[in-house]
Amino acid sequence: MNVIFTCGGTAGHINPAIAVAKMMQQRYPDAQVYCMLMLPRRGNTTQPTAFNAELTEVIEHFGYTAVDLENCGITPEPEIFDVYITDKRVHPGPLGMDKMTQALIKAMMGKEDATFSVTQDLVNV
Repeated sequence: MNVIFTCGGTAGHINPAIAVAKMMQQRYPDAQVYCMLMLPRRGNTTQPTAFNAELTEVIEHFGYTAVDLENCGITPEPEIFDVYITDKRVHPGPLGMDKMTQALIKAMMGKEDATFSVTQDLVNV
């Protein structure tokens, strides 16, 4: 079983996720836990990077896998960021969700060079 958490950027999101992850692993010892890190922020390159470094330490301390979103193709530059983030702040639209899903699947497969498009695959169904 795979358990996936998208925690946002505050302890109010992360602490409950870690608590639920611990409970899930107690109940399902073979569960693999994946925690998605913070997305880049429009025009802000330092805060997410520093936060993700600290969050990765916490995630790995519990034996979970951190899913890096800083290199998923969504960057802080407005001309790129605005394509993937619908509210110009932090919430991904369909193309942003596609990039996040690709990063998650790559982490789960352990293959950084895998290429696919979840959104395009759904359109083709």
